[in-house]
Amino acid sequence: MEPCLSLAAMETAVGDNISAHEIGANKQLDSLTSDFYNWRLETEPEWSTSLGVYKHNDKLESWNYKDFESRKNRAQEFLDQLMSVKTTDLDKTRMVSYDILKDVLKTYIDGYRWWKFQPLNPFTFLEGFLTYPKKLISVTPFDTHGDFLNFIIRIEKMPQQYNEMMESARLAIQYNHTLSSVSVNRIPVMIDELIANESSFHLLEPFLEDKAPIVLGDSLQIMTERMKAAIKKLILKLKEVKSFIENHYMAHTRKICGILGWENGRQNYRDTLRWHTSLNVTPEEVHQKGLDEVHRIHQEMLKVMCKLGFKGSVRDCFNTLNRNPDFLMTDPEAALQRYRDIIFQRIMPKLPKYFKKLPNLPIVVKYSSQDGVRGEYEPGSKDGMRPGTFYANVRRPEDNPTFSMVSLTLHETVPGHHLAESYSLVSDLPPFRKHFNWRAISAPFYFPFFNSYAEGWALYGEYLGEEMGIYRDDFELMGRYSDEINRACRLVVDTGLHYFGWDRDRAIEYVLNYTGITREAAMIEIDRYITWPGQACGYKMGELKIKELRQKATNELGLLFDLPEFHDIILRNGPMPLSILENLIEDWIKDVKSTASKI
Repeated sequence: MEPCLSLAAMETAVGDNISAHEIGANKQLDSLTSDFYNWRLETEPEWSTSLGVYKHNDKLESWNYKDFESRKNRAQEFLDQLMSVKTTDLDKTRMVSYDILKDVLKTYIDGYRWWKFQPLNPFTFLEGFLTYPKKLISVTPFDTHGDFLNFIIRIEKMPQQYNEMMESARLAIQYNHTLSSVSVNRIPVMIDELIANESSFHLLEPFLEDKAPIVLGDSLQIMTERMKAAIKKLILKLKEVKSFIENHYMAHTRKICGILGWENGRQNYRDTLRWHTSLNVTPEEVHQKGLDEVHRIHQEMLKVMCKLGFKGSVRDCFNTLNRNPDFLMTDPEAALQRYRDIIFQRIMPKLPKYFKKLPNLPIVVKYSSQDGVRGEYEPGSKDGMRPGTFYANVRRPEDNPTFSMVSLTLHETVPGHHLAESYSLVSDLPPFRKHFNWRAISAPFYFPFFNSYAEGWALYGEYLGEEMGIYRDDFELMGRYSDEINRACRLVVDTGLHYFGWDRDRAIEYVLNYTGITREAAMIEIDRYITWPGQACGYKMGELKIKELRQKATNELGLLFDLPEFHDIILRNGPMPLSILENLIEDWIKDVKSTASKI
């Protein structure tokens, strides 16, 4: 945040046609956004650590449901303060920040009505420490004695955090608001794998590295023993969690896959869908949009199949391709290298034609430690010291054929998530607009991370790859269409499961009928949609909105349309609700027209 201006500076500014009222409103908003951001870092300390803010490294987030109301009240206080800001005195950039913060706070406050539902169910196979056990180590510094001590204290607090989670889950059982069994039935095995060997438990790793004796000196043994004691207590607590899931929670899991099985389930889903898409759309509209997109993309796939000489259904085509050894890479390291080649040899050289002021922050490709989705991205740091990381799941070659690697790379790295995150990191935006804590399980009672913007852009990146000439043959194009139709299927399947009463088998068969994924992969995908209602709809709905805005700008500007500038408007402003993004593009169109009329 900028330093406060003195009275003399204010008078100078007024003399430069900037009123003291404007300065006051802008400073008021700057202070408010800073306070809000710092409050979130304090209440979500693990997230704070991942952002490189280490002042809360000895703390853990509270999962006590009794804190929900006080957090909602604090958000209301922020909203009340925000409404006191005189918007007519804000500059253009801060007006966007105002609109975004208002949306963030109102979404959170409105979602409080559902605190007895999703937020009471913290255990899933998709989120949390059990899913990403090494993430806490990867984001924690171990450069000083205090760093090691903070880490020990944090681990010592984890059993209490799990007590709070189990207490919330017990209340979910009491209210009959539990998750489906597929969302939690993998957890016992995940715990078994995590605690298989206490002596080599991963949390001890920092104390066994070469620099530990240098940093800790004579206190190394004492600190290591304290850490071992903390690990022992944590393992006992994890065994308790396993027993709780197996012997209590599982017996009370929701009988219907979708949240349609809860009272007011359809209204819950409407709100959750809006939370994830940031669009005022109904489940019926999303379902129909999915059907329309599936039909369109299916026709494109049939054209490519004809060129390749394939007859029969799309499913038959992919069954043949997925068994073809020419497309299967059994060497994990070779698969990772192929991803690197796609990034650095195919895509990177073509980016300057489509983007302005490229951030050029580093990106690395690593092996995914968990067997879930095909790949995912973790942002790096603004200074580039911590690179952005594309974690590729190369465990099962049949689920990762070479012809599908290109679209996944475009999505997760450049011009997808890595490029978008890089623009956001280096842009001159307040921190609350740069950093969002990703948590799908608590929606709609959680601060939005603008899923439809982030995932919509990444899916648009796959589309842009075709325009850039990244796909080299029809097989890779089939891989692209398989990924795109998968996102279209999600609109149909997600609404089907949570609003129209589809069962799991029907959803699996629908996905298999149109995409190239295997049955095992389809089962994991469907279980993800069951666990995260609405989240999977953000991809296609976001991409369609971006393409709609691009077409609108193209139609209105004609020869004045500048594609790199269009992309720059989207990326340099960071994640936001799609309605605010639409306003930004409309303002840009007006500015371009106005400038052209003066020439």
